[in-house]
Amino acid sequence: MGHVRCFAAVEISQETRRALEAILETLGPLGWDTRWVKPENLHLTLKFLGDVEEQRSGSVLEALEGAARETRAFCLGLKGVGAFPSLGRPRVLWIGVDQGREDLVRLATRIDAAVAPLGFAREDRPFSPHLTLGRRQPGPAGPELERALRERETLRFPLVKVEGVTLFRSILGPGGPVYRRLGQVALAPGGEDGPKEQTREVVE
Repeated sequence: MGHVRCFAAVEISQETRRALEAILETLGPLGWDTRWVKPENLHLTLKFLGDVEEQRSGSVLEALEGAARETRAFCLGLKGVGAFPSLGRPRVLWIGVDQGREDLVRLATRIDAAVAPLGFAREDRPFSPHLTLGRRQPGPAGPELERALRERETLRFPLVKVEGVTLFRSILGPGGPVYRRLGQVALAPGGEDGPKEQTREVVE
């Protein structure tokens, strides 16, 4: 029985992707020891599911649909380049979430609860909204990279209209992961107290 490596995520608009690609082009040469995310792979992860039996992907989509049904569509604002644990010694470089942060946390929390009955472990830490740009080994950033990060701490990016959740399959390879859509579910257009009719799309 085959397994697929899956995660649930919010996709970003092409306009936002182009703006982030410009950031990657600037930071890339300065972070030579950083594994940068390819522009086409940029997204906001809501729940990493790990290896899932292929035949269970439909059940996962149904669970995502239930969580989406209780969440209204909203706008998401991305702001600033940051790093874990710090800009001086970055391990993970990311873009922060400003507007719509609480909505995104609420959506991720509902998804976490919705897939738990299917056997997926609940998260043991609060959801921290961010969009990952790259990862690097422990150590100081170096003066040029740290300076570039600090200069971009307050950058704002085009708003993202969050209208659905995508279930992705991650295919690992020597050139890095390739993501394929397994399906998408729509958020409720009328808000939490509005219409509950849902749309689910399975991507072949």
